[in-house]
Amino acid sequence: MDICVNDSGVVTISSDTLASFARQRIRRDTVTCYPSSDPYGDADVFSDLSLTMIKGGEVFKVTGEADGIYSVGGEYTVEMKKQVKRISSSSDPSSDPHFLAKAYVTAYLVCKNKMKDRVTLKITLCADNGSRSFDIPLTTQFLARITESLLERAAYFATVKKNFCIRGKQDLANMPFPHSSIREGQEEFVKEAYRAIRNGSRLLVCAPTGIGKTVSALFPSLKALGEGLCDKIFYFTAKTVTGTAAARCADSVVRFCPDLRTVTVTAKERVCPAKNKKYPFVWNDGCFTCPLTHEADGVDYSQRRDAAMRDLLSSKNTYGKDDIEDAAKKHGICPYELSLDLSEYCQVVICDYNYAIDPKVRFRRYFEDAKEKYVFLFDEAHNLPDRARETFSASIDSDSAAAFCEKLEKYCPEKRELISKTNALLSALDSVRALTKEDSALEGDDEIGYYTGNVIPKELLSSASELNGAISSAKDDLAASIGEEEIDSLSSALSDLVFLKDFFDEKFVFFVSSKNGSTTAKIICLDPSDVIDGAMRKASSVILFSATLSPIDYYAEVCGCGGAKTLELDSPFDSDNLCVAVVSSVSTKYSVRRDTAYRVAETICAAVSPRNGHYIVYFPSYRYMNTVYEEFRKIAPGNVSALVQKAGMSVDARRQFLSFFEGSDTSRTLVGFCVLGGVFSEGIDLPDEKLIGAILVGLGLPGISSELNILKEYYDRTREEGFNFAYLYPAIVKTSQAAGRVIRGEDDRGILVLIDERYEDPSILKLLPRNWKNIHVAGDPASLAGYLEKFWTE
Repeated sequence: MDICVNDSGVVTISSDTLASFARQRIRRDTVTCYPSSDPYGDADVFSDLSLTMIKGGEVFKVTGEADGIYSVGGEYTVEMKKQVKRISSSSDPSSDPHFLAKAYVTAYLVCKNKMKDRVTLKITLCADNGSRSFDIPLTTQFLARITESLLERAAYFATVKKNFCIRGKQDLANMPFPHSSIREGQEEFVKEAYRAIRNGSRLLVCAPTGIGKTVSALFPSLKALGEGLCDKIFYFTAKTVTGTAAARCADSVVRFCPDLRTVTVTAKERVCPAKNKKYPFVWNDGCFTCPLTHEADGVDYSQRRDAAMRDLLSSKNTYGKDDIEDAAKKHGICPYELSLDLSEYCQVVICDYNYAIDPKVRFRRYFEDAKEKYVFLFDEAHNLPDRARETFSASIDSDSAAAFCEKLEKYCPEKRELISKTNALLSALDSVRALTKEDSALEGDDEIGYYTGNVIPKELLSSASELNGAISSAKDDLAASIGEEEIDSLSSALSDLVFLKDFFDEKFVFFVSSKNGSTTAKIICLDPSDVIDGAMRKASSVILFSATLSPIDYYAEVCGCGGAKTLELDSPFDSDNLCVAVVSSVSTKYSVRRDTAYRVAETICAAVSPRNGHYIVYFPSYRYMNTVYEEFRKIAPGNVSALVQKAGMSVDARRQFLSFFEGSDTSRTLVGFCVLGGVFSEGIDLPDEKLIGAILVGLGLPGISSELNILKEYYDRTREEGFNFAYLYPAIVKTSQAAGRVIRGEDDRGILVLIDERYEDPSILKLLPRNWKNIHVAGDPASLAGYLEKFWTE
């Protein structure tokens, strides 16, 4: 919304913004339209097109710009041009309510500036196949009614923006730190973040649990917003839980700044009511449209949207998923679109990483042609490189394409062209499978082959592009017989493959794997630094922070922030409250896991025996976890209960799992068996006595794979640190994240047991968090139990 406020409180609003409040098409019987014939000569120079108006006690300066203003014999003609796809005999200048409303407001500005009681509006439609102009004679009185009506609709929303500009910014600039005291390390975080925003630079912060990362990033950003150093704050998260914490933090500031507003934008697929078929798409203007984004029951969409936004803006300051869904349901509109429109009146926007880094879903209204100064805050930024790699990678396999073709031939045999294009894709996949023959081998009864290249075969790209276009055109016909989910899955894979061809360079690789005639072709992003850097360039300043942003130089490189300022903070908690012990006599390497399962189970029993309470044990894989669990059940004392994480747990199942730890009864011992890097090793908060110990089995190295080996080779070639970048550093992050579940507050005490011989290696020890001090090495389960008992009794 193009609105600004000067020091005198005058609100400047453009004709384009006013036009966004147009409700529906202008009725054809209210205007008389003629084909334009005579040329008008050269346009007049008319630099200042504006008008001061008063509405609801507010002073507005309405501005506009015409494509041409002509005067002939004292009469004025105002030309407005619109780009359209094609000119035809049915081309209609009144088909776009937004454009026509903008033209009317602009014409009104000319009338008032030239003191005329009438004007001719010339609408010129332009297309590749030519142009066509229409003349609409209009009276100033008619144009005044249109402009007054639009301004009346816009006045409330303009006032909301004005109030923040006049009052809100001053409140933020004068706002104290929102907590009674500032923690050790927190003040340094706040100062460096503010300095980065002021200087328009990037900052990476490794801040352990307890620093208060959310407020340390948001507070200086809000102060900078109040001082005019930025215009909007985007808080990007990888998981919902961190977004919720950011919303709570922003809401706590409202007592200092009642005009501050925060919105959480939730992914469209999570909030779309149409996904359950309650709101089926309807045929409208030659295509299927959603009634929640178009006119319904005779009421224009924008009218319903504005009513929903007024409800929200007048009732509270922080808008979460439930708030937006409730308002959208009440007014019969799309909750996702409502959240996007609402974001224009909010100073803090909380959303997923994808809205910054994924060109297919990012905020085009903000980042397409960024005119304002934005601050980007990336929470849990250790997740950013992998998310970017995932976003800029694509995969297509012959099995899904063949299954789609079989269904076409069975249920839609009349779709011959579509069947032909699907077969063309299968033929292209056959061609790339042939590339794997040079590096293929028998593994048991399976013939497996691989190929890595720096060029994407043109035949594959062209066939994928043509098939995707054909599927899009025929999707509505296919849905009933084939199924939307299968169609969407294949179409998404095809479009991703085609989309990435424009990004493909030396930091990407084309990879093919084959197994017994089945082929998978992938575009893999090896180094996401350039694509992340490109996304960050939309902001004037960027702050990345995490408790496990270590090694910090590694993250600076892979996040496209080489040379940026970095800050590593110590934990504010007493290091003596965390007892760290290493059991190096047990190997958890893949080749000996079955042989050492009993010894691991024995070590777990020893770790939990000195004190009753809640513990979580983290494993490198489900298989190893289940093997050790079976051994643990045989030897665990009767007062010890155990829970096991299941693969693919639902949200409700996860909540139930955590509820056992959140219970107040700690008189018995509860041991959770979980997977390292899973949902229970990051983002969960179990303070006080809810979790008193974590036991990490193994180093957390990912399993060796062809794709990780390709990544290793790339970083060997470019950084001479292939193993570290591909395997070791990501493992250390997972380890640190899991261990961080234990100490969540300054009064917490707990144990951390690391089971693996490699934790004695100096090259590994130097990568572990700095607050893991006085690490004790225990030779066997008995000595471990003795050492931990001493910790608990002291």
